[in-house]
Amino acid sequence: MDASRVDIIYRPIRVGWVLHSGDREALRAAMRMSFCLIGGKHNPIILFDQPEAEALVRLFRVDMLEAVGADPGAADFVSRFPHLPRPIMGSIFETADHRLFSSCQLLDVMNGVHVYSDWSNWNDSSGSESGLREIQWDDDDPLADIHLAEFGGFPAKELVGRDYAGSIRAYLANKDLPRLQIDPVRPLPETLVSPYSAASFLTDHGLSWRYMRDRGWFYPGIYLGDGSQAPDIVNFWNIRAANTPIRFVDHTRLDRYGVLAPALTRRHRTHLSGQPDPRRNPAIWTTDEALATSLADQVAPGGPINLCRVNPLSWHGGALNVPTMLLGEASALGVEAKSRVTFSLPDRPYRADEFGQQHLIASVKIDDPTPGPDRKETFSLPFLPEHNEAFGRALGVMYDNMRVEPGRLGLIIQAGATDRSVKAIPLWELAAALFRSAGLKASLSNGGLIAQQLINQVGGLEGGRVFKIPGVRRLLRTYSANDSFTRQAALKLIGERDPDTGASFADHHGLYIEQREIGTDLTSDMVFSYLVEKGVLRMGWDLRCPRCQLQAWTALDQITQHHTCGYCGTGFDATRQLVETAMTFRRSGLLGIQRDAQGAVPVALVLQQLANNLGHLGNDALFLPSIELVEDGGGGGGFRCETDIFGVFPGTYPDKPAVLIGECKDRDGQIDADDILKLGILAQRLETAGLDVFALFAKLGPFADGEIALAKTMNGRWQHRVVLLTNRELEPYHVYERHEQDQGARLFGSRIQDFALNSERIFPGLRAEPAGE
Repeated sequence: MDASRVDIIYRPIRVGWVLHSGDREALRAAMRMSFCLIGGKHNPIILFDQPEAEALVRLFRVDMLEAVGADPGAADFVSRFPHLPRPIMGSIFETADHRLFSSCQLLDVMNGVHVYSDWSNWNDSSGSESGLREIQWDDDDPLADIHLAEFGGFPAKELVGRDYAGSIRAYLANKDLPRLQIDPVRPLPETLVSPYSAASFLTDHGLSWRYMRDRGWFYPGIYLGDGSQAPDIVNFWNIRAANTPIRFVDHTRLDRYGVLAPALTRRHRTHLSGQPDPRRNPAIWTTDEALATSLADQVAPGGPINLCRVNPLSWHGGALNVPTMLLGEASALGVEAKSRVTFSLPDRPYRADEFGQQHLIASVKIDDPTPGPDRKETFSLPFLPEHNEAFGRALGVMYDNMRVEPGRLGLIIQAGATDRSVKAIPLWELAAALFRSAGLKASLSNGGLIAQQLINQVGGLEGGRVFKIPGVRRLLRTYSANDSFTRQAALKLIGERDPDTGASFADHHGLYIEQREIGTDLTSDMVFSYLVEKGVLRMGWDLRCPRCQLQAWTALDQITQHHTCGYCGTGFDATRQLVETAMTFRRSGLLGIQRDAQGAVPVALVLQQLANNLGHLGNDALFLPSIELVEDGGGGGGFRCETDIFGVFPGTYPDKPAVLIGECKDRDGQIDADDILKLGILAQRLETAGLDVFALFAKLGPFADGEIALAKTMNGRWQHRVVLLTNRELEPYHVYERHEQDQGARLFGSRIQDFALNSERIFPGLRAEPAGE
């Protein structure tokens, strides 16, 4: 059994609370339940009747949606996300008397209190002037909902099965937390600048964060809104849930903020003074830019501010970016057996005794069983949450316990779990799932089976380097399935200059197709021996039957001194012919299916070049040969097409995962309108499924102007998705090596996006708009 490294991040389950904007009680319930949970302040509140509702689910990478309130629209909204099945049975909070352990099925703050109950700073934090305290207010305070959002509170015991406030007091070292009572009519005191509310503090304590992209509008400051309007409360909540430190200022009650608002701004200016412009300025977040501008001197005096306008587009990523909240990290050594990796869950930063049934996520990154371009299975999945169930089943995980993450696998576990087991996904299953999401049923085409077998025969994609040599391809084109040839004839074709392209064997003296002594040049004899050893060429003899006088080629494995004629069935002694005539060779039976082997050689060469240039540098690129596609469930009708290559690029969040489809032709093949039409339809369907699509056209010769014009139709003014490759790009080891030598300019090609842009530089006819525009 082999071992694999497993990197583990423990994190809370991120819940999206779904409710109607007019249901004020549901809003209060959602906020109170959030403060019961570890990481609860980072759970978004989603008003399903607002335009940004679906965007919030994507932006926060929600793991679970929970309908709150009596409005049936909340449950309807949740049902639109079947890829986020509930990982728990029943409610988040169980109030039944028969329960044996904790009432909460997600990691709650009581679990955290138990973990930190022996923390030596509890006393100091709770007893100091600026330390931990209970902040209280009257229910009839006009700012009560703002106080709840900022300082936190807990639901009644009968609603969640536990008195959280009383339990927290009982477990803290100093059980008498100082209390601060907010007067409902007097101005808010300056002591609220650093409140350290116990309820708010505990839901966040012990967490760290990790951004998967830049922080975006990470501008601490205030949210200027109307506390009587639920959308303003929710905007404030969600901005803070995105890890931006802000406080609420109600512009309809500015008399209450006469002391606190300027104090908040002074504090932010002090904390941000070391930042570069414009991040050193505190922010005013608002939906009303004009109002914020008019009140800026009053609520944020003392200097410039950053004005951050909040609108539905703010939640589509870029403006606000949401980090992953981490409980802790660990690494384990996984035991690999039959593509399944089993690993322990060490260094768990939570209690598992009486909280063993509480759920959280172990976000794991596992090394692939056979890393490299020839892997047949993978743990590297594209970030397509819509495929949670399909990916979970393929991984051997319960379908509702899987959440695909950017670059990782999110496994929903119980706190009492000590280990986990995950199975790698075969590349073919991954490809089939992606096509299925586009309404297509995939199967390896006949050409794909030939190409796959050819790739296996030469030892994998890197073995396809031998097809870079023009003489090798010319040898395979020159002789048909029934033609035999001598060693000398083969060496001549391999070593000759190509009469069509002028390419010389000398161009490949430095090419390594297998191990050899450093500093020695590759020779045609080495290439020929390699082809024979790999079975691309077969050894045998042309033996003539003395009776029927017909000559037949017989493979070495079938040769005997007493031979039987395959035509007339006569047995004869072949000894003299074996001694006196030279051995001859034929193409592999695999390549003998037809002369161009249905494009198997071009496909193998293209996949080798892509894997060499794109399969490394952390791309986690995955490649498969020709796939046949038909309308899923369409019987004999509907759309059908074939893609000669298929590549998957999981990408880096927040970029969409990308796929590559394409057509590969030999030297004399032609890209026609039918190829473009079918690949164009396929591209549109895959884009609808949430993928970026790139179309590759490869040819072992130059493209005609008409072919380039056809390929151009798949590009757009702002969409660069067509990749063109000829023998000039496929024969060198580095794809753009010859262009760099000719032009003296470096062309970078480490991403498929680079390939598309470089194709427009090399083939200006691909550009959707004139070069000067």
